[in-house]
Amino acid sequence: MKTPLTLIALGLGLAAFAAQAEAGPAPVQTADASQQERIALNNQQAAFAQHQLAQDAANQRAYEMAVATRKAEIHRQHAAYEAALRRHADEVQAYNIATRQWQQDVAACKSGDASKCANRPQAVGAQHSSR
Repeated sequence: MKTPLTLIALGLGLAAFAAQAEAGPAPVQTADASQQERIALNNQQAAFAQHQLAQDAANQRAYEMAVATRKAEIHRQHAAYEAALRRHADEVQAYNIATRQWQQDVAACKSGDASKCANRPQAVGAQHSSR
């Protein structure tokens, strides 16, 4: 026998709804089946979350290691730069001292102090032979 709801559904062209109305309410899952399904889904989600947390921790460690490596490289480069600056300053100082000494020797040589005059290199071919 068709219920009034079924007849209305058929009249509106809703055959699927009419079939569902005739069949009656959908069977209700037992508490055990739905609880087991929920537990399984919760366990699946918990496993996924644990995997994600482990991956996040690994990514954080990799990031921190990369930052530490970069900081060490910057420190090494800075130390090399400072050493180069010190070597340059020492070379400039040695050059300035040698230049002042040379200027004093030239002035003394021009004043007549022959000991301050530079030795002149011999011309090519003017060397003494032992024959």
